Amino acid sequence: MASQLYTGIVNILRLHPNLKTSPVYIAGESYAGKYIPAIAHYIYKQHDSGGTAVNLAAIMIGNGETKPYTSYASTPDYLFQRGYIDETQQEWAHEQLKVCKQQVLDKDYIAAFETCQKVEDDLFAKFVKVRRSEYGECSDLQVDLMARSPRDVTLYNTLTRASIIAASLHL
Repeated sequence: MASQLYTGIVNILRLHPNLKTSPVYIAGESYAGKYIPAIAHYIYKQHDSGGTAVNLAAIMIGNGETKPYTSYASTPDYLFQRGYIDETQQEWAHEQLKVCKQQVLDKDYIAAFETCQKVEDDLFAKFVKVRRSEYGECSDLQVDLMARSPRDVTLYNTLTRASIIAASLHL
């Protein structure tokens, strides 16, 4: 996967030689937390072995999936802090997640994923209500998050319509 993305970046640089010295930023979220470090490492390895130089300036990972147990273990705390579950339900989830943690320590990653995912699924199925809203059928948590999101996309539209940005994005 890293070699394929490196090849893609190199091909873009070949097609657009004016970008050859431009900084390259690799960004992603969630499961990209697994891929982005691998891609960055591969770029550095290629640079060290005489491959095509890529001016990797930075990597950015938002809400990255790097350690699954840590991600899952934070879910009951988040739901508790937001008022979706009570303290008893939070404690129940953490007890269930102890099995997942042991499976990670035992390097039984498939079982760990299944166990952790079941705890999260159970939390949402049992304690977070699904209802119809102006956004369609959503959980209360989704409605809460969407209600807090900015609806005004004027700045986005202004930026993407700016000629220099539009040209850079090939819009």
